[in-house]
Amino acid sequence: MSGVLGGGGPPTAAVVARLPPTLASLGPQPGGAVVRVLDGLDRVPALPEGVDECPPSLVEAIDDVCRDFTEDHRFFRPSMVFGCKRQSVFHHRRASADNSKQNPKMLRILANGTAVHEVVQNYLGRHPGYWFAPESKVAVEVEGKLIRGSCDGVMIRRSDLYRFGVEIKSINDAGFRLLKSPKDAHVAQASLYARLHGLPWIVLLYWNKNSQDLKEFPVRYDPQRWEDTKARIRELGGYVDRGELPEYDVNTCSTEFCGYLRVCRKNGAPV
Repeated sequence: MSGVLGGGGPPTAAVVARLPPTLASLGPQPGGAVVRVLDGLDRVPALPEGVDECPPSLVEAIDDVCRDFTEDHRFFRPSMVFGCKRQSVFHHRRASADNSKQNPKMLRILANGTAVHEVVQNYLGRHPGYWFAPESKVAVEVEGKLIRGSCDGVMIRRSDLYRFGVEIKSINDAGFRLLKSPKDAHVAQASLYARLHGLPWIVLLYWNKNSQDLKEFPVRYDPQRWEDTKARIRELGGYVDRGELPEYDVNTCSTEFCGYLRVCRKNGAPV
């Protein structure tokens, strides 16, 4: 049986017999109306035999998150690891961010990107064939340093629980037209999320902010990328532990989007 039933008439008796009680009870409807049901919707994961665990306390879970807000966490972000080294080190040190991000154009660009993410997440969350977990957070220690961040989402197929990650990137028309393959920094970020979430694939989805066209690139988890990531974390962690800063690199510095321009300038960067 394929994805969604419909089109040719009411479900057959054989199909109705396979439905969970709440749907099977509908049966063929008067006037030949179609029961729209997803194949496999009734396949809820079974608990291991003999396990009948009561759900954990939601109050305790909320309190855990609230306590986490007050702790002095120092960590690297997956989205920063393969960008400007100085930015990652400043972030880990919790250096004071300046007000450069208050530039009106900057705020509009960031708001546009946030809106694109929310639109895509809303679409994916409404797909009847998948569960979608947006902003799937992870916190893992790698090479002695905490890595914290959130993948834009994880798609979980209802029929068999197959899952893969989703990373959403908004891009202008000029960049979109030149895009024949995913950007290397995005591939590195996707591979990192794949490892941390235990996913074999992450799909990089690019949204053209001018035309609303889309391009997608499935990225398979690459063990070599993971080794590269660990080496990068060791390098960045070394700067943190020694109280040093990486050399300024004009090729990775993004003055328009960086919140550490002032402190970076104070430390010798020509920005």
